[in-house]
Amino acid sequence: MGVPQRKLGKRVAPASGAIIRDRALSFRDVIGQRRPYVKVVQLLEILQDIDFLEFEVVEDHVLGEEEAISFPDQSFMRIKQMVYDKAANDDGHCRFTIAHELGHLLMHEGQASYARGTTGEHPIFEDSEWQADTFASEFLIDQRLIPANANEDVIIEMFGVSRSAAEHRLTKFRREK
Repeated sequence: MGVPQRKLGKRVAPASGAIIRDRALSFRDVIGQRRPYVKVVQLLEILQDIDFLEFEVVEDHVLGEEEAISFPDQSFMRIKQMVYDKAANDDGHCRFTIAHELGHLLMHEGQASYARGTTGEHPIFEDSEWQADTFASEFLIDQRLIPANANEDVIIEMFGVSRSAAEHRLTKFRREK
């Protein structure tokens, strides 16, 4: 048996983790996000009010297995009702999902829709899904605010993310120090 192929998104312009971090942190700065915890649902509503993007919350069955989908060429995202509601109630996974879709809109402007599940043969730094995941992690967990002695529980409490997101980001943060 061969090695399973990782699931990739669409091939996009290459972007390193450092470039994506700069974009995520710059966006935090532009929107005036000084506190660790980002209220992603409130942010979406504000961004829609100022015509920066549009989003629609749909019944769960409409998107099938997808939690949300972005259309960067239209500055539009569609979000399952369950995901939107859970994000509004501080669910770390659902907040990450929305930040991920926001990453597509900000980083893949002018390109067609994005959904997981496609396969391809391109490097990870050219992958739309990896880039959006990296954006969401950097945006939700601002490295400038991580205390030197932080553990996963501190990251979860400060930034309101899932345990897996906290573990992944903290491992990366320590490796880069």
